[in-house]
Amino acid sequence: MTADEELSKGCRFIEEGKFDEARKIFLKMARKSIPEAQFNLALMYQDGKGVPRSMKKAAKWYTKAADNGMDEALLNLGCMYLLGNGVPTSEKKAFDLVQKAADNGYGKAQIQLGVMYEFGSGTVQSYEKAFGWYNAAAQQDIPEAHVALARLYASGNGVRKSETKTISLLERASSMGYGEAQEILGTLYYYGEGVPRSPAKAAELFRLAAEQNYPSAAFNLGIMYSEGDGVEQSDEQAFVWYTAASNMGHSDAQFNLGVAYDFGIGCKKDLMEAAKWYSMSASQGNSDALCNLGDMYENGRGVEKDFDKAMTLYKASADLGNDLAQCSIGDMYRKGEGVPQSDQEAEKWYRTSAEKGCKEAINELVKMGKDVSGYNAED
Repeated sequence: MTADEELSKGCRFIEEGKFDEARKIFLKMARKSIPEAQFNLALMYQDGKGVPRSMKKAAKWYTKAADNGMDEALLNLGCMYLLGNGVPTSEKKAFDLVQKAADNGYGKAQIQLGVMYEFGSGTVQSYEKAFGWYNAAAQQDIPEAHVALARLYASGNGVRKSETKTISLLERASSMGYGEAQEILGTLYYYGEGVPRSPAKAAELFRLAAEQNYPSAAFNLGIMYSEGDGVEQSDEQAFVWYTAASNMGHSDAQFNLGVAYDFGIGCKKDLMEAAKWYSMSASQGNSDALCNLGDMYENGRGVEKDFDKAMTLYKASADLGNDLAQCSIGDMYRKGEGVPQSDQEAEKWYRTSAEKGCKEAINELVKMGKDVSGYNAED
């Protein structure tokens, strides 16, 4: 069996989940200084496939593959030095490794070198040099390079600002099926920035990106279905896409999914599920989720009633400027729920909320016989 055939066999074992068999093949070949086997072994250690995850061992095998002239290994090893994974952090060492691979014409390394010049990592910051390396990679028709160039043309950094070139580059990357370009282009079509406004086109692009697990695209598509903007209105489809984005960790989608379960919008009402998704969103600092979860604890909806937890959640939300949470704290002081009853504290919180235009807070101040002439309620 030739070396290429052995490598193919090892890769096939990886695809089939037969990691131990793959490891044996790659290790045997790696010891013979075959760089592709060394690289694949490094990947196995980096991902913890068939072996205990070890960034140190991954770096060891990437180093051997890099020393044997493999550009992919040079790039991966450079990224490990950049992040300090398995090796001491060294932006300069990272830059040197990436530049070596880029000089060899490896497109992905050229993109990474462009990033390092753009943000001044391991080298003096230079938009012009970033543009040069992105452009070199774009000549190989790599979609990530097209998006990077589009970013520079959009901002005018290192190159004359050009809306036309920005759109052209994004369209090219999008046509190649690159999700990031599809998501960005979808946003431009939605708002009509540089292209004629077309919510329908935006929805089409968001769907393509969402199907590649871009959470913001899935969330945006959910919003569009909820509002019937560019697509036929469907609470059920909004629920589907909020769920997809939520499972990818999108905080706003998790909040909206909580609302859907809370009120039975596009799904069967389920207060326990609502509390779960509000909690997941709240853990990422979403002020609306913190407020709604506080309401559930205050009123015992889907969770056991707990005024202390409710107050803690309301205060966390209020600290982020949420006017409804501030109003709810006022309610708890007015009713003496979990705190000593205090009209003075209630009024303080109602006024803080009313200053942001909260109608509920203004109405409570009116009930208390307070002057509200200086507040304007927001719709």
